[in-house]
Amino acid sequence: MNPFNITKAVDFSDQEIHAYWVDITEGRGFAEMVKPTSPMPMLILGGKGSGKTHLMRHISYALQKIRHAENLLEGIKSDGYLGIYLRCGGLNAARFSGKGQPEDAWIEVFAYYFELWIGQLLLATIIDLSTHSDELVSKEPDACRELAMLFDVPVNSCPSSFSAILSHLRELQRSLDAAVNNCAITRQLNARIELSRGSFTFGMPRILSTHLLPLRDTLYVFLIDEFENLTEAQQKHVNTLIREKERPCTFKIGARLYGMRTYRTYSADEDNKEGSEHETLRLDSRLRSKVSQYSTFAQRLIVKRLAEYGYISPGAGFEDSGEQCLGELFDVTPSSDLPLEETTYIIEKFRGRERPYFKTLREKLQTGIRAGVAPGVTSERDIQCIWTHFAFPKRRFWKRRTSSFSIKTGTLERTLFRRRRA
Repeated sequence: MNPFNITKAVDFSDQEIHAYWVDITEGRGFAEMVKPTSPMPMLILGGKGSGKTHLMRHISYALQKIRHAENLLEGIKSDGYLGIYLRCGGLNAARFSGKGQPEDAWIEVFAYYFELWIGQLLLATIIDLSTHSDELVSKEPDACRELAMLFDVPVNSCPSSFSAILSHLRELQRSLDAAVNNCAITRQLNARIELSRGSFTFGMPRILSTHLLPLRDTLYVFLIDEFENLTEAQQKHVNTLIREKERPCTFKIGARLYGMRTYRTYSADEDNKEGSEHETLRLDSRLRSKVSQYSTFAQRLIVKRLAEYGYISPGAGFEDSGEQCLGELFDVTPSSDLPLEETTYIIEKFRGRERPYFKTLREKLQTGIRAGVAPGVTSERDIQCIWTHFAFPKRRFWKRRTSSFSIKTGTLERTLFRRRRA
Protein backbone atom coordinates (compact mmCIF):
# COMPACT_ATOMS: atom_id res chain seq x y z
CA MET A 1 0.00 0.00 0.00
CA ASN A 2 1.11 3.53 -0.74
CA PRO A 3 1.69 5.28 2.64
CA PHE A 4 1.03 8.64 1.02
CA ASN A 5 -2.35 7.92 -0.61
CA ILE A 6 -4.20 10.02 1.99
CA THR A 7 -3.18 13.65 1.66
CA LYS A 8 -5.80 15.46 3.78
CA ALA A 9 -5.78 15.42 7.57
CA VAL A 10 -9.60 15.37 7.69
CA ASP A 11 -9.45 11.84 6.23
CA PHE A 12 -7.26 10.53 9.06
CA SER A 13 -8.70 8.81 12.11
CA ASP A 14 -7.86 10.20 15.54
CA GLN A 15 -5.37 7.37 16.03
CA GLU A 16 -3.66 8.19 12.73
CA ILE A 17 -3.44 11.88 13.63
CA HIS A 18 -1.68 10.82 16.81
CA ALA A 19 0.58 8.27 15.11
CA TYR A 20 1.70 10.62 12.34
CA TRP A 21 2.35 13.60 14.62
CA VAL A 22 5.85 15.09 14.44
CA ASP A 23 6.82 18.16 16.45
CA ILE A 24 9.39 20.77 15.50
CA THR A 25 12.58 20.97 17.51
CA GLU A 26 12.69 24.74 18.09
CA GLY A 27 11.63 25.94 21.55
CA ARG A 28 8.58 24.15 22.91
CA GLY A 29 7.54 23.04 19.43
CA PHE A 30 4.14 23.77 17.94
CA ALA A 31 2.74 24.43 21.42
CA GLU A 32 4.80 27.61 21.49
CA MET A 33 3.23 28.66 18.18
CA VAL A 34 -0.44 27.82 18.79
CA LYS A 35 -0.49 28.66 22.53
CA PRO A 36 -3.40 26.40 23.56
CA THR A 37 -3.48 27.76 27.13
CA SER A 38 -3.59 31.42 26.11
CA PRO A 39 -6.98 33.15 26.56
CA MET A 40 -6.21 35.36 23.54
CA PRO A 41 -8.11 34.05 20.45
CA MET A 42 -5.95 33.08 17.49
CA LEU A 43 -6.39 32.92 13.72
CA ILE A 44 -4.36 30.04 12.27
CA LEU A 45 -3.95 30.89 8.58
CA GLY A 46 -2.18 28.81 5.96
CA GLY A 47 -2.36 27.43 2.47
CA LYS A 48 -3.72 24.04 1.49
CA GLY A 49 -1.62 21.31 3.04
CA SER A 50 0.19 23.59 5.48
CA GLY A 51 -0.89 21.46 8.48
CA LYS A 52 -3.69 23.57 10.02
CA THR A 53 -6.14 20.72 10.45
CA HIS A 54 -3.51 18.27 11.76
CA LEU A 55 -2.34 20.88 14.27
CA MET A 56 -5.85 21.77 15.45
CA ARG A 57 -6.94 18.15 15.76
CA HIS A 58 -3.76 17.41 17.71
CA ILE A 59 -4.89 19.76 20.50
CA SER A 60 -8.51 18.54 20.46
CA TYR A 61 -10.07 16.41 23.20
CA ALA A 62 -10.03 13.28 21.00
CA LEU A 63 -6.22 13.43 20.84
CA GLN A 64 -5.87 14.48 24.47
CA LYS A 65 -7.78 11.32 25.31
CA ILE A 66 -5.25 9.20 23.37
CA ARG A 67 -2.21 10.94 24.84
CA HIS A 68 -3.49 10.71 28.43
CA ALA A 69 -5.05 7.25 28.24
CA GLU A 70 -3.70 6.22 31.66
CA ASN A 71 -5.16 9.19 33.57
CA LEU A 72 -7.28 11.39 31.34
CA LEU A 73 -8.51 13.90 33.92
CA GLU A 74 -5.04 14.53 35.34
CA GLY A 75 -3.69 14.83 31.82
CA ILE A 76 -6.20 17.52 30.90
CA LYS A 77 -5.50 19.36 34.15
CA SER A 78 -1.77 19.31 33.32
CA ASP A 79 -2.50 20.48 29.75
CA GLY A 80 -4.53 23.36 31.15
CA TYR A 81 -7.10 23.27 28.34
CA LEU A 82 -9.92 21.21 26.84
CA GLY A 83 -10.03 21.29 23.03
CA ILE A 84 -13.48 21.26 21.36
CA TYR A 85 -12.97 20.69 17.63
CA LEU A 86 -15.59 21.56 15.01
CA ARG A 87 -15.24 21.66 11.26
CA CYS A 88 -17.22 24.19 9.22
CA GLY A 89 -18.71 22.16 6.39
CA GLY A 90 -19.77 23.89 3.21
CA LEU A 91 -22.99 21.88 3.10
CA ASN A 92 -24.10 23.23 6.47
CA ALA A 93 -23.23 26.85 5.69
CA ALA A 94 -24.95 26.91 2.29
CA ARG A 95 -28.35 26.00 3.77
CA PHE A 96 -28.69 29.28 5.66
CA SER A 97 -29.34 31.63 2.77
CA GLY A 98 -31.88 32.37 0.03
CA LYS A 99 -35.09 30.29 -0.19
CA GLY A 100 -37.17 33.45 -0.32
CA GLN A 101 -36.20 34.55 3.20
CA PRO A 102 -34.62 37.87 4.24
CA GLU A 103 -30.94 37.84 5.14
CA ASP A 104 -31.52 39.04 8.72
CA ALA A 105 -33.73 35.99 9.36
CA TRP A 106 -30.96 33.64 8.25
CA ILE A 107 -28.45 35.48 10.44
CA GLU A 108 -30.55 34.73 13.54
CA VAL A 109 -31.24 31.14 12.50
CA PHE A 110 -27.54 30.44 11.90
CA ALA A 111 -26.63 31.95 15.28
CA TYR A 112 -29.17 29.61 16.92
CA TYR A 113 -27.86 26.62 14.95
CA PHE A 114 -24.30 27.49 16.02
CA GLU A 115 -25.34 27.47 19.70
CA LEU A 116 -26.95 24.04 19.31
CA TRP A 117 -23.86 22.77 17.51
CA ILE A 118 -21.38 24.06 20.13
CA GLY A 119 -23.59 22.82 22.97
CA GLN A 120 -23.76 19.27 21.66
CA LEU A 121 -20.02 19.01 21.05
CA LEU A 122 -19.15 20.32 24.50
CA LEU A 123 -21.73 18.20 26.30
CA ALA A 124 -20.64 15.04 24.45
CA THR A 125 -17.08 15.77 25.57
CA ILE A 126 -18.10 16.31 29.21
CA ILE A 127 -20.20 13.12 29.19
CA ASP A 128 -17.23 11.12 27.92
CA LEU A 129 -14.93 12.77 30.44
CA SER A 130 -17.37 11.97 33.28
CA THR A 131 -16.84 8.25 32.73
CA HIS A 132 -13.30 8.81 34.03
CA SER A 133 -14.26 10.71 37.20
CA ASP A 134 -16.78 9.98 39.95
CA GLU A 135 -16.36 13.55 41.14
CA LEU A 136 -17.74 14.91 37.86
CA VAL A 137 -20.73 12.59 38.11
CA SER A 138 -21.54 13.72 41.67
CA LYS A 139 -21.81 17.37 40.59
CA GLU A 140 -23.86 16.61 37.47
CA PRO A 141 -27.39 17.42 38.85
CA ASP A 142 -26.35 20.84 40.17
CA ALA A 143 -24.67 21.77 36.91
CA CYS A 144 -27.66 20.56 34.86
CA ARG A 145 -30.11 22.75 36.80
CA GLU A 146 -28.11 25.83 35.84
CA LEU A 147 -27.63 24.66 32.26
CA ALA A 148 -31.42 24.35 31.89
CA MET A 149 -31.73 28.02 32.82
CA LEU A 150 -29.75 29.00 29.72
CA PHE A 151 -32.73 28.17 27.49
CA ASP A 152 -35.03 31.10 26.62
CA VAL A 153 -37.98 28.69 26.48
CA PRO A 154 -38.39 26.66 29.71
CA VAL A 155 -37.61 22.97 29.40
CA ASN A 156 -40.69 20.83 30.17
CA SER A 157 -39.02 18.63 32.75
CA CYS A 158 -35.89 19.87 34.46
CA PRO A 159 -33.07 17.60 33.24
CA SER A 160 -30.84 16.08 35.88
CA SER A 161 -28.16 14.65 33.61
CA PHE A 162 -25.89 15.86 30.85
CA SER A 163 -27.31 13.14 28.61
CA ALA A 164 -30.83 14.53 29.03
CA ILE A 165 -29.72 18.03 28.02
CA LEU A 166 -27.78 16.59 25.08
CA SER A 167 -30.89 14.73 23.91
CA HIS A 168 -32.92 17.95 24.18
CA LEU A 169 -30.36 19.82 22.07
CA ARG A 170 -30.44 17.07 19.44
CA GLU A 171 -34.22 17.28 19.25
CA LEU A 172 -34.03 21.04 18.81
CA GLN A 173 -31.47 20.65 16.02
CA ARG A 174 -33.57 18.02 14.23
CA SER A 175 -36.55 20.37 14.34
CA LEU A 176 -34.42 23.24 13.02
CA ASP A 177 -32.91 21.08 10.26
CA ALA A 178 -36.38 20.11 9.07
CA ALA A 179 -37.55 23.75 9.05
CA VAL A 180 -34.47 24.94 7.14
CA ASN A 181 -34.52 22.11 4.59
CA ASN A 182 -38.25 22.38 3.87
CA CYS A 183 -38.07 26.14 3.52
CA ALA A 184 -36.78 25.68 -0.03
CA ILE A 185 -40.13 24.05 -0.94
CA THR A 186 -42.66 25.78 1.29
CA ARG A 187 -41.01 29.23 1.22
CA GLN A 188 -41.83 29.45 4.92
CA LEU A 189 -39.22 29.35 7.66
CA ASN A 190 -41.03 27.76 10.59
CA ALA A 191 -38.16 27.93 13.06
CA ARG A 192 -38.49 28.61 16.77
CA ILE A 193 -35.36 30.03 18.42
CA GLU A 194 -34.92 28.83 22.00
CA LEU A 195 -31.37 30.00 22.72
CA SER A 196 -29.90 33.49 22.62
CA ARG A 197 -26.61 34.26 20.88
CA GLY A 198 -23.68 33.08 22.94
CA SER A 199 -25.81 31.67 25.75
CA PHE A 200 -24.40 28.13 25.50
CA THR A 201 -21.04 29.09 24.00
CA PHE A 202 -20.17 31.23 27.01
CA GLY A 203 -22.64 29.91 29.61
CA MET A 204 -21.70 26.24 29.54
CA PRO A 205 -17.95 26.65 30.22
CA ARG A 206 -18.75 29.08 33.03
CA ILE A 207 -21.24 26.71 34.72
CA LEU A 208 -19.07 23.64 34.21
CA SER A 209 -16.03 25.37 35.71
CA THR A 210 -18.10 26.41 38.74
CA HIS A 211 -19.50 22.98 39.53
CA LEU A 212 -16.89 20.56 38.18
CA LEU A 213 -13.96 21.25 40.48
CA PRO A 214 -11.43 19.10 38.53
CA LEU A 215 -11.99 21.44 35.55
CA ARG A 216 -12.08 24.71 37.50
CA ASP A 217 -8.80 26.02 36.07
CA THR A 218 -9.26 24.50 32.62
CA LEU A 219 -9.51 26.72 29.53
CA TYR A 220 -12.20 25.65 27.04
CA VAL A 221 -10.71 26.08 23.57
CA PHE A 222 -13.18 26.05 20.65
CA LEU A 223 -11.21 24.89 17.59
CA ILE A 224 -13.17 26.08 14.54
CA ASP A 225 -11.59 24.66 11.39
CA GLU A 226 -12.19 25.36 7.66
CA PHE A 227 -13.52 28.83 8.48
CA GLU A 228 -13.44 29.73 4.77
CA ASN A 229 -16.58 27.62 4.26
CA LEU A 230 -18.70 30.16 6.15
CA THR A 231 -20.33 33.11 4.41
CA GLU A 232 -19.43 36.67 5.32
CA ALA A 233 -22.50 37.06 7.54
CA GLN A 234 -21.76 33.77 9.30
CA GLN A 235 -18.13 34.73 9.87
CA LYS A 236 -19.35 38.03 11.26
CA HIS A 237 -21.32 36.12 13.91
CA VAL A 238 -18.25 34.10 14.95
CA ASN A 239 -16.14 37.27 14.93
CA THR A 240 -18.64 38.75 17.37
CA LEU A 241 -18.27 35.74 19.67
CA ILE A 242 -14.49 36.22 19.54
CA ARG A 243 -14.85 39.88 20.43
CA GLU A 244 -17.34 39.29 23.27
CA LYS A 245 -15.75 36.09 24.62
CA GLU A 246 -15.97 35.36 28.31
CA ARG A 247 -13.66 33.29 30.46
CA PRO A 248 -13.02 30.42 30.72
CA CYS A 249 -13.31 29.95 26.94
CA THR A 250 -11.40 31.08 23.87
CA PHE A 251 -11.22 30.39 20.13
CA LYS A 252 -8.69 29.09 17.62
CA ILE A 253 -9.86 29.69 14.05
CA GLY A 254 -8.30 27.71 11.19
CA ALA A 255 -8.65 29.12 7.67
CA ARG A 256 -6.96 29.30 4.29
CA LEU A 257 -4.89 32.42 3.61
CA TYR A 258 -7.84 33.87 1.69
CA GLY A 259 -10.40 32.43 4.11
CA MET A 260 -11.11 35.48 6.27
CA ARG A 261 -13.94 37.16 4.34
CA THR A 262 -14.41 39.81 7.00
CA TYR A 263 -13.15 40.94 10.39
CA ARG A 264 -16.36 42.87 11.13
CA THR A 265 -18.59 42.11 14.09
CA TYR A 266 -22.14 42.89 15.18
CA SER A 267 -20.62 44.95 18.00
CA ALA A 268 -21.31 48.40 16.47
CA ASP A 269 -20.06 46.91 13.16
CA GLU A 270 -16.46 47.29 14.36
CA ASP A 271 -13.54 45.19 13.13
CA ASN A 272 -11.60 42.77 15.28
CA LYS A 273 -8.04 44.06 15.44
CA GLU A 274 -4.93 41.91 15.52
CA GLY A 275 -3.18 42.36 18.85
CA SER A 276 -6.38 43.48 20.55
CA GLU A 277 -9.13 40.94 19.86
CA HIS A 278 -6.94 38.22 18.39
CA GLU A 279 -3.45 37.22 17.33
CA THR A 280 -2.55 35.61 14.02
CA LEU A 281 -0.38 32.57 13.29
CA ARG A 282 0.57 32.54 9.59
CA LEU A 283 1.64 28.93 9.52
CA ASP A 284 3.38 28.76 6.13
CA SER A 285 5.61 31.78 6.63
CA ARG A 286 6.30 30.84 10.26
CA LEU A 287 7.55 27.41 9.24
CA ARG A 288 9.67 28.85 6.44
CA SER A 289 11.25 31.64 8.43
CA LYS A 290 11.46 30.32 11.99
CA VAL A 291 12.06 26.59 11.70
CA SER A 292 15.77 26.31 10.95
CA GLN A 293 15.64 22.53 10.73
CA TYR A 294 12.63 22.34 8.42
CA SER A 295 14.22 19.71 6.16
CA THR A 296 14.72 17.46 9.20
CA PHE A 297 11.11 18.06 10.23
CA ALA A 298 9.89 17.09 6.73
CA GLN A 299 12.03 13.95 6.73
CA ARG A 300 10.60 12.91 10.08
CA LEU A 301 7.08 13.31 8.72
CA ILE A 302 7.93 10.92 5.88
CA VAL A 303 9.71 8.45 8.15
CA LYS A 304 6.75 8.37 10.57
CA ARG A 305 4.38 7.51 7.73
CA LEU A 306 6.70 4.79 6.39
CA ALA A 307 7.09 3.30 9.86
CA GLU A 308 3.32 3.10 10.39
CA TYR A 309 3.01 1.14 7.13
CA GLY A 310 5.84 -1.24 8.04
CA TYR A 311 8.46 -0.03 5.58
CA ILE A 312 10.75 1.03 8.43
CA SER A 313 11.15 -0.72 11.77
CA PRO A 314 10.47 1.88 14.46
CA GLY A 315 13.36 1.51 16.85
CA ALA A 316 15.20 3.83 19.20
CA GLY A 317 16.14 7.04 17.42
CA PHE A 318 14.65 5.95 14.09
CA GLU A 319 13.29 9.46 13.50
CA ASP A 320 16.73 11.03 13.94
CA SER A 321 18.15 8.69 11.31
CA GLY A 322 15.42 9.70 8.86
CA GLU A 323 17.77 11.08 6.20
CA GLN A 324 19.70 7.82 6.06
CA CYS A 325 16.46 5.78 5.90
CA LEU A 326 15.09 7.86 3.06
CA GLY A 327 18.38 7.60 1.17
CA GLU A 328 18.10 3.82 1.27
CA LEU A 329 14.44 3.71 0.21
CA PHE A 330 14.34 6.42 -2.46
CA ASP A 331 16.51 7.54 -5.35
CA VAL A 332 18.37 10.68 -4.38
CA THR A 333 18.54 13.29 -7.13
CA PRO A 334 21.95 15.00 -7.23
CA SER A 335 21.82 18.75 -6.90
CA SER A 336 23.16 20.75 -9.87
CA ASP A 337 22.42 23.95 -11.76
CA LEU A 338 21.49 21.92 -14.84
CA PRO A 339 20.53 18.33 -13.90
CA LEU A 340 22.33 16.56 -16.73
CA GLU A 341 21.39 13.06 -15.60
CA GLU A 342 17.70 13.92 -15.83
CA THR A 343 17.96 15.58 -19.28
CA THR A 344 20.38 13.20 -21.04
CA TYR A 345 17.55 10.97 -22.22
CA ILE A 346 16.17 13.87 -24.31
CA ILE A 347 19.51 14.25 -26.10
CA GLU A 348 19.63 10.52 -26.83
CA LYS A 349 16.00 10.35 -27.87
CA PHE A 350 16.39 12.87 -30.68
CA ARG A 351 19.98 12.13 -31.67
CA GLY A 352 20.39 12.36 -35.46
CA ARG A 353 16.97 13.93 -36.12
CA GLU A 354 15.25 17.23 -35.71
CA ARG A 355 13.24 17.69 -32.54
CA PRO A 356 9.48 17.76 -33.16
CA TYR A 357 8.86 21.23 -31.73
CA PHE A 358 11.53 22.75 -34.01
CA LYS A 359 10.07 20.86 -36.96
CA THR A 360 6.66 22.31 -36.17
CA LEU A 361 8.14 25.82 -35.85
CA ARG A 362 9.92 25.46 -39.20
CA GLU A 363 6.75 24.23 -40.97
CA LYS A 364 4.62 27.02 -39.51
CA LEU A 365 7.12 29.65 -40.62
CA GLN A 366 7.34 28.14 -44.12
CA THR A 367 3.54 28.21 -44.36
CA GLY A 368 3.53 31.79 -43.10
CA ILE A 369 6.02 32.85 -45.80
CA ARG A 370 3.88 31.32 -48.56
CA ALA A 371 0.70 32.91 -47.17
CA GLY A 372 2.35 36.25 -46.52
CA VAL A 373 1.40 36.25 -42.84
CA ALA A 374 4.93 36.16 -41.37
CA PRO A 375 6.15 39.78 -41.54
CA GLY A 376 9.92 39.97 -41.61
CA VAL A 377 10.43 36.26 -42.42
CA THR A 378 11.03 35.79 -46.14
CA SER A 379 13.50 32.92 -46.63
CA GLU A 380 14.95 29.70 -45.25
CA ARG A 381 17.91 31.76 -44.07
CA ASP A 382 15.58 33.82 -41.85
CA ILE A 383 14.01 30.64 -40.48
CA GLN A 384 17.45 29.18 -39.73
CA CYS A 385 18.41 32.42 -37.94
CA ILE A 386 15.35 32.17 -35.70
CA TRP A 387 15.99 28.47 -35.03
CA THR A 388 19.60 29.20 -34.05
CA HIS A 389 18.53 31.70 -31.42
CA PHE A 390 16.09 29.29 -29.76
CA ALA A 391 18.18 26.10 -29.86
CA PHE A 392 20.43 24.75 -27.11
CA PRO A 393 22.96 22.50 -28.90
CA LYS A 394 23.49 19.39 -26.80
CA ARG A 395 24.66 20.10 -23.21
CA ARG A 396 26.59 23.33 -23.58
CA PHE A 397 26.17 26.03 -20.93
CA TRP A 398 25.34 29.50 -22.12
CA LYS A 399 25.24 33.02 -20.84
CA ARG A 400 22.18 34.85 -22.08
CA ARG A 401 21.59 38.45 -22.90
CA THR A 402 18.47 40.00 -24.35
CA SER A 403 18.72 41.91 -27.62
CA SER A 404 16.37 43.28 -30.22
CA PHE A 405 16.84 41.30 -33.44
CA SER A 406 15.45 42.67 -36.72
CA ILE A 407 15.03 40.64 -39.90
CA LYS A 408 16.52 42.91 -42.58
CA THR A 409 13.60 42.76 -45.01
CA GLY A 410 10.77 42.86 -42.54
CA THR A 411 8.95 45.16 -40.14
CA LEU A 412 8.57 42.71 -37.25
CA GLU A 413 11.02 43.01 -34.38
CA ARG A 414 11.33 40.11 -32.00
CA THR A 415 13.18 39.92 -28.72
CA LEU A 416 15.34 36.84 -28.83
CA PHE A 417 18.12 35.37 -26.75
CA ARG A 418 21.62 35.63 -28.17
CA ARG A 419 23.85 33.13 -26.47
CA ARG A 420 27.59 32.97 -26.11
CA ARG A 421 29.64 30.03 -24.98
CA ALA A 422 30.40 30.24 -21.28
